[in-house]
Amino acid sequence: MGQMINIDFGNSYTKVGVRTDGNELSTPLSDNVLEFDDGLNICIPTLAARVLRKGKEHWVYGSEILEIGNSQGVEVLRNWKPNFFNGSSTPLKGIPQAKIPAFATMKKLSESELQHFMDSLNLNEKQRAALEDLKNGEDEPDPGQTDLDTKEIGLKYFRWLRAFLEGICTRRGIDLRKTPTRINLPSFGAKTTAEDLLIEILSEAGWKIAPNHPALPEPVANAIGVFSEGRNILWRPKRTEDQFPDYPGMFGTNEFIKAARKRFESRYNQRMYWVLVVDLGGYTLDIAMVGFDLEEIDIPLNGKYQGKQRLATLSEKIGIRALDDKVKSILPEEKQKLIDELLQDPDPRRVEAFHRFLYQRGRPFHISRQLIGQKEEGEAIQEVVSNFAHECAKHVEDFITMHQYTRIDDVVMTGGGCNIPQVRDAIVGLLQGYRLKNAYVPALAAEEKNLPPKCQRLKPLLVRGATAIGGTSVFFDYNGE
Repeated sequence: MGQMINIDFGNSYTKVGVRTDGNELSTPLSDNVLEFDDGLNICIPTLAARVLRKGKEHWVYGSEILEIGNSQGVEVLRNWKPNFFNGSSTPLKGIPQAKIPAFATMKKLSESELQHFMDSLNLNEKQRAALEDLKNGEDEPDPGQTDLDTKEIGLKYFRWLRAFLEGICTRRGIDLRKTPTRINLPSFGAKTTAEDLLIEILSEAGWKIAPNHPALPEPVANAIGVFSEGRNILWRPKRTEDQFPDYPGMFGTNEFIKAARKRFESRYNQRMYWVLVVDLGGYTLDIAMVGFDLEEIDIPLNGKYQGKQRLATLSEKIGIRALDDKVKSILPEEKQKLIDELLQDPDPRRVEAFHRFLYQRGRPFHISRQLIGQKEEGEAIQEVVSNFAHECAKHVEDFITMHQYTRIDDVVMTGGGCNIPQVRDAIVGLLQGYRLKNAYVPALAAEEKNLPPKCQRLKPLLVRGATAIGGTSVFFDYNGE
């Protein structure tokens, strides 16, 4: 019940939360060099770059990529995280990771070569089907990444991350070598080879793996971070030395539950408070529904109320990366190349500006003296953004229908993608049919003059850092199955 580290391994940015004690507030690690998130300074670029200078190759990672500049001989890898999850499935667990080819290599194999490879490993029927799924997966790696080993990139990135954070942790009284560490994965990444491989990589990179729930589903960690706001409180029953999380103390004082209690005071026999948490990132849309009993605050992960799960989650492979691809597909070839070049820029702030201008504000953006998104082209792009927003809303609706929820009191929207007004409006509009009372939305979206009804400003720390701090919670020291 002491210290804990949690790595929110994101496609665009990685955030790291820490807990210094079982009764201390969890917070994200920050550093002034991380100027990517409007003053929070907690977003660490999930970037790797291969640099070729004077015939010699070396690698640079994370925020250090800013120092090399965008010049000839620099290849930036921005979307390498998804390669861990392409084709991941339980049957692959029986195959040594070192013998599974990289995704790009699998795509190049002919049918006869694939069959010969599988015969050489003596694979069973399920393992063969899993490898065929890997070969036929829809997610393509980035250009220039075809000859690279994702595991090797991940290993070097997490070694760099550990070295980068060591001094920051030391100043906080945390010894990285001795502190248990968790990592967050999409829900579809749990209980698969992706989980096994990433835990193996972290261990090899020098992180101490948490003995209890070393890998947490992103939607669950995000929800716990949102509702606890990083609070860790323990209590000890009489006549025992054991300590347990104090759920009323951890969850009962946040603004959402206080507002809900006030609303429910006049309602006869209405004690359950249902909150939907939606997080849209670079790679995934993560959804969680949490049901709080307002008379007795607790969240049993396996519990139900009137047949409905009190904590249900889902991750879908749709994020800002997918939106970029959709927008590029309607543009002329020369502008597609310009966007590809921008997405290879070592400075993530340029990519953030591109997304902010084009998707959040609906304004044109200059790349190499050319204007992207002007006049009719801008209208076409906004139509793509609108369709993307409704696609996200459809995933949310399918999740609600699957679990047969009929009432949603509040929605909390986190992640950089929820700054897009059309995404926010599509999801909030959908939830009006479920008796929605409040929508807590990202700060950037809340700056609009004509904010839709029921929308309220969400704390910036929760927009970006909820998953990182949530994964450190003492809640998971006793729960998580």
